[in-house]
Amino acid sequence: MFDVKTLEGLKHVNASKDPEKTKARLKNIWLTLDADGRQTVLGYAGVTKYAVSRSYERGNITPRLAAAFSLALEMNPRYLTGESDAPEGYDEDALYEFIGRKGGAKKTTVRTRTKKAAPEPAAYEDDDIAEADQKRKLSKIEDIIRILSKASSLTSEEIACIGGMPEEEILFLVKALLYKSNYSTDASELMFFIKFLLTV
Repeated sequence: MFDVKTLEGLKHVNASKDPEKTKARLKNIWLTLDADGRQTVLGYAGVTKYAVSRSYERGNITPRLAAAFSLALEMNPRYLTGESDAPEGYDEDALYEFIGRKGGAKKTTVRTRTKKAAPEPAAYEDDDIAEADQKRKLSKIEDIIRILSKASSLTSEEIACIGGMPEEEILFLVKALLYKSNYSTDASELMFFIKFLLTV
């Protein structure tokens, strides 16, 4: 049995190959349908009667509307698009093929899902955590040693200049360094060193 939900995901594009044939055929079929037949088509297509009248006035038809007519009236959907001159020839496989080619949908099959067992979380050893902490501490110590080696290369004039700097300028430089540390590795390492010195 055809799965009507398949029609919900169809693209809203014009599937008509011959607008004049689509106009005439769609209008003729729509106007000869009784109220129940119209409601069935509208229910399958998920549109209003105004959308159908616009389609037969303009000569365009969406894959969803063509499939709805085909399903409700058991007719060839290509008859409405002008690709075929034979209204007969309805079968579900042909309808699935039509909407797959025209509207992007594919035949759906109902599948039962089997639950997979959730993977067990990886076990972390306390030794691994301790080792990672140790590596992190060593890395920070290496950073401090590198910064100290840079500081030791300062000349006595540079050191005197730093020592005589007013507090406002030092605060300004620290703020500038803080901003720069977001973009530079050297500035980030220097900021870490300053924080380290302040907390020791």
